Amino acid sequence: MRSTIPLHLPSLALGGLGVLSFLALAAFRTQTAETALARGPYAWRSLVRIEESYPFVVPDKKVLILSGSGYTWRTDRFEVKPLGNPLLTITIDGEVELVLDPISGPSSIQPGWAAGAKSRVSIQYPGEEFVGYAFGYLVDA
Repeated sequence: MRSTIPLHLPSLALGGLGVLSFLALAAFRTQTAETALARGPYAWRSLVRIEESYPFVVPDKKVLILSGSGYTWRTDRFEVKPLGNPLLTITIDGEVELVLDPISGPSSIQPGWAAGAKSRVSIQYPGEEFVGYAFGYLVDA
């Protein structure tokens, strides 16, 4: 004997509406989270890494906020460590602005170090086996 289950159409419609509302709400939350990330001070579009031998010129109507520095190996010989106490030098428009000791890894730069629009920022790190770098982010001037 075959039995049929009666469907209550108002309940079915209300359930379908609930599922659609849930999916719309999930899509809305994802979109707002991505929008909030893109508008933050560290938006991926504004991050900058300046490497030794590759000076960076700050774009017009922008300010570069320096936030950290460090060094990495030029070669694949990872057992080599810098001798002595080499210092990383950050110059802005040819003048020495910061001298840092990145030997223990990435170092944080005190808040307030910035380079204005059209400034040329360069990095120097002694030695042939290592390359110094600095990083920061761009904000509107």
